[in-house]
Amino acid sequence: MRAILFINVVAFAAFCSASTPENASISSYVIWNDTNGKPVHAHGAGLWVDASQTPSIYYMVGASIKNSPGSTALSQFINLYKGTDLQHWDFVGNILANTSMSVPGAKGPWRIERPKIVQCSGTKKFVMYWHLDTASFSIGHVGVAVADTIEGPWTFSHSFQPDGQRSLDMGLY
Repeated sequence: MRAILFINVVAFAAFCSASTPENASISSYVIWNDTNGKPVHAHGAGLWVDASQTPSIYYMVGASIKNSPGSTALSQFINLYKGTDLQHWDFVGNILANTSMSVPGAKGPWRIERPKIVQCSGTKKFVMYWHLDTASFSIGHVGVAVADTIEGPWTFSHSFQPDGQRSLDMGLY
């Protein structure tokens, strides 16, 4: 069975480092590093669990740090990490670039926020959804990308407004 979880990365890191839930604590302003010692950049993170593996493999997808040169603090990429223990994360890579997205009638660079991944049960393809917008929040779209494997390569497909309405925050189950 596949599961999707939505987390606050800082709270999640603190929880995973505790021996029991009762001992968990949240520490503000603590940098969470990947297995290469570099800061994890998975802002607005979502998890996808491959329980068919032993042990299970957890994938964490999120937006890169928001410091793109010449932009209004917009993320350059969507990043992917993987691990087997929910505490130690290997950086898989920048799986989708801000520059690979296009929206008819609007101009980037784009806001990339809260990406989430699901797997289509019929085609077995992976589909990623995220809040896609301009720097000034003028379009309120959902971005869509697809891949044959969770590690990619990912291809931007399109964006849309669900039922013709602006979309900002979303949850997928």
